[in-house]
Amino acid sequence: GPTPGESGTALAVGHRDTTTGAAVFAALGQVEPGRSIEVRRADGRTAVYTVDKVRVFDKDRFPDKEVYGRSRRPE
Repeated sequence: GPTPGESGTALAVGHRDTTTGAAVFAALGQVEPGRSIEVRRADGRTAVYTVDKVRVFDKDRFPDKEVYGRSRRPE
């Protein structure tokens, strides 16, 4: 798949919490539309995303085709 900043859907994977406490996405519930998210790439550059919507899904109703589908813009 694309790396952050390239056209298409890039994914960031992590946990909100673990058995020992908060994890990398602990504050995910506080993210609102309009917020900027910066992702440091392996090449040292930073890709900047703007949140346009926030949605929560049950695991058994996750819209995989929508999330993993093709996109003409960086997402």
